[in-house]
Amino acid sequence: MDRTRDWYRAAQAVERIAASVPKFNSYDFEAILLVKKWKRADNEFHFWLRNRDTHKYSRASVDAIIASIADDPTLRTRARASLRAARAADASKKS
Repeated sequence: MDRTRDWYRAAQAVERIAASVPKFNSYDFEAILLVKKWKRADNEFHFWLRNRDTHKYSRASVDAIIASIADDPTLRTRARASLRAARAADASKKS
């Protein structure tokens, strides 16, 4: 897998998606990544540069998110709810 071309940091991926999806933001991006479980391991959509603690996302991930939102208009709403629940669970564990 060539990770030197067409791989983006989160902010770059969000910009590319937002160009096609109105009002798309970084919260939506994190929420969809959680639902799709892409950050759990290196794969065709995501990889983690461990020495720099940087996550990168492929052009395929950008295209897949755009297509997923087009196919399922409720995806962002459901993904946001999942992210809120996950963050609430994490916060309750820390208390």
